[in-house]
Amino acid sequence: MDVKDLAALFRNAHAFLMPSLYEGFGLPLVEAMSCGCPVIASNRGSLPEVASAGAQCFDPFNVKGMAKAVSALLRSPEELQQKGLML
Repeated sequence: MDVKDLAALFRNAHAFLMPSLYEGFGLPLVEAMSCGCPVIASNRGSLPEVASAGAQCFDPFNVKGMAKAVSALLRSPEELQQKGLML
């Protein structure tokens, strides 16, 4: 996949969900945020630090917590989109 294609996918997606149990850095999360895609990520590894306030974080072992994060994002996607772009 070309970088331009990936950027277009991120720009047109409703959200990027990263339910990872461990990430060394989380480059896909940064790429999504830089394209203005609202991000929901697990609170494991480096993701909370990398995402900072630009993403909604959840415990990847808590399905209800993940659903709550997705639901909150769908109610107000612009809020997370703006936060991600400001970082």
